[in-house]
Amino acid sequence: MKTFVAAQNSGARIVDDAAEAMRVTQVDAAGTTISQPTAAQLGATNESAAASDTATSGLNGLLKRIAQHLTSLIALLGRSSAANVPVIATATGDAIAANASRKSWSLQNVGTTPLFVRLGAGASGTVFHFVLKPGTTDSDGLGALVGDDSYTGVVSVWGTSPKFVVTELT
Repeated sequence: MKTFVAAQNSGARIVDDAAEAMRVTQVDAAGTTISQPTAAQLGATNESAAASDTATSGLNGLLKRIAQHLTSLIALLGRSSAANVPVIATATGDAIAANASRKSWSLQNVGTTPLFVRLGAGASGTVFHFVLKPGTTDSDGLGALVGDDSYTGVVSVWGTSPKFVVTELT
């Protein structure tokens, strides 16, 4: 047997079932009686979702409508469906090709010399958008990282001894 606690007149008492707990009259601090929701107001557990955001429905129907909206919003966020296989690259030039399906990208310097990054082709020591500082030792994970979740064009790199890893989510 489950035990439920029902509030009554600013106190509490133990009752035998949930239905009895729902029937107990509650009184607020001002002494006003608070009525419990009826089964019709709550709605049956098998109640369909409300037909619209303003339709008359029980709480279960309205909650189902909210759940439908949340599901739709989650779908709109567009979770990434795939990632490239990360490879350590050691050449200057285009690090990431243009990709209209790209959701995001990142590039981390895993070498011991600065890495110059350009959003577009033709990165050089004088034409770049970012300079990624190197790690202390080779592939120690301390090198700088850059990324973006809206740019879908070419990303190019330049350095005296480049060494970096690229992640692209599509």
